[in-house]
Amino acid sequence: PSSHHLDVFAHNLAALAAMEGVLAEPGRFFPKYETTLVGYLAEGRRLVWLKWAALLHDLGKPASRSIRSDGRITFYNHDRIGMGLFIELARRLRWSRVDRRQVARFISLHMWPFHLINAKRKTGITARACLRIVKAAEQELPGLFLLATADSLAGQGSGKPAGMEEALAALYDEVESVTSQSIRPVLGQPRLLTGNDLVAIFGLAPGPLFREIFDDLEKAQVEGKVRTRNEAESFVRSYLQNV
Repeated sequence: PSSHHLDVFAHNLAALAAMEGVLAEPGRFFPKYETTLVGYLAEGRRLVWLKWAALLHDLGKPASRSIRSDGRITFYNHDRIGMGLFIELARRLRWSRVDRRQVARFISLHMWPFHLINAKRKTGITARACLRIVKAAEQELPGLFLLATADSLAGQGSGKPAGMEEALAALYDEVESVTSQSIRPVLGQPRLLTGNDLVAIFGLAPGPLFREIFDDLEKAQVEGKVRTRNEAESFVRSYLQNV
């Protein structure tokens, strides 16, 4: 596509080269979080995971390539396909379970920051959208944005939107702000309702519905729609009426 100036193989190599630069100077791209990112990268094997993720992030593009009637090239679901191909490769190479899981996570999520940027430009992003990426990336959220930055730097086609690296930094700042103000306070405290409450108050039997209820209740808390136990009970009653 027009946002790229290289084919997929060369782009992956360029992403690895860009990642080397990003890892050497994370504060250059995320100046507000330089100290945090340096500390993050010093832990465990994150430097190794991120370099492999950069090299293999678009592994699924050949298998997902499609040409639309208007001539546009697409790679829908290449992140998920690439994750599956990588897992097969890592197993053949007898990688450790931890290395395999972490690199697979980065590959599967590498498009998420770009999707959020598109959403932000159109309608803005919600606390719920921030919650989804935070829960998916968990402790590797900083690495995900470093990977997205390397990916962006490796794509310099004429159709690339201007200021993409700056947009990624602004998005990361926004996600971190929402996490600090709205997400961490919710995730860091006991649930307003427990599974026992769902059984005792609503007469429900344990099952998949419990997870659906707790997930939606968590989203409502992050959005500030539910703050107390009574409000949580009212939320669940309304939820059950619409199931």
